[in-house]
Amino acid sequence: MSRTYPALTVALLVSACSPAAAPESPRTEEVAASVAEPGPAASAASSAEAPKPAPSAAQPQDEKKTPVELPFKGEDPGEGPKLSGERAWRYWPDYSGIGLSDLKEVKGSTAIFYAFGSREETMTIPLAFTAPAAPPKKLVKGDVVLVTVVTSAVCGLVRDIKDAKADVAFLWGGKPSSREFPIDETLRVNGKVEFGAPVLTKTEEGWKMGVVVHTDKTTAWLAPYEFGQDEVKVPLSSLAPIDPSKKRKKGDKVIACDFDLMGCLETTIIGSKDDGLSYEISLPPDYVGPAGEGVKSTTVSVCAVGAAPK
Repeated sequence: MSRTYPALTVALLVSACSPAAAPESPRTEEVAASVAEPGPAASAASSAEAPKPAPSAAQPQDEKKTPVELPFKGEDPGEGPKLSGERAWRYWPDYSGIGLSDLKEVKGSTAIFYAFGSREETMTIPLAFTAPAAPPKKLVKGDVVLVTVVTSAVCGLVRDIKDAKADVAFLWGGKPSSREFPIDETLRVNGKVEFGAPVLTKTEEGWKMGVVVHTDKTTAWLAPYEFGQDEVKVPLSSLAPIDPSKKRKKGDKVIACDFDLMGCLETTIIGSKDDGLSYEISLPPDYVGPAGEGVKSTTVSVCAVGAAPK
């Protein structure tokens, strides 16, 4: 099976670009209005349609629905972490990569999660592609974290911490948004190769980007770009972790990855944008792509900008 390596890893590194306000991400049993899940390109394309409400999980049903078990179609790398509690992080290709979901139970080497907005549909996922929901150690204001909006993780900045909750700013619809999240529902991004980490790797086609969903002593599994594809495996030694906690300044040489770039680009920083959530980067004179003909710059999430090799 031929596979396309991720040019940019789906929704967690860029916000959904509909102009609508970021929808709430309720637990499955709560009554809430949600949105249809955006595809990877839709998450980064400014032409995406406005979100549409999804049925409430708590809406009364005339007839009891038959349970639906959604199988995991990729491989099972083997040993995974121990999970407990009501929620956990998981990798699920049809949900744009990683995110936090309600955990039903652990059975053998798999974890069974409830699908978003449902108690009838469940997702069976190898434990190797999960991570516990736990508060990051010594989380402080200014840390870069992943938080789940609807079904997918997005890159955000901690603005404040109070009463075991973090006020996190993130981009949604191309505009800054913010929301409070329980601290144990944040995943810090600081350049370590672990679940959820954005990374770069060099291939014959150039620099590519992915998000770590599992590692062993020699191999890293990265979230795929297109729905329905298997995760991508690369040598662990080939990874160049992205550390968004390192502040970039004007003139810094970087590798930036984005849908508008149609992959990754070696470029330079123009400046910080969106209160530290993104960087403005230079585009080459011959650029042709979604950002528009003749444009000289574009903005890229801080979670998608890594240091250029010296």
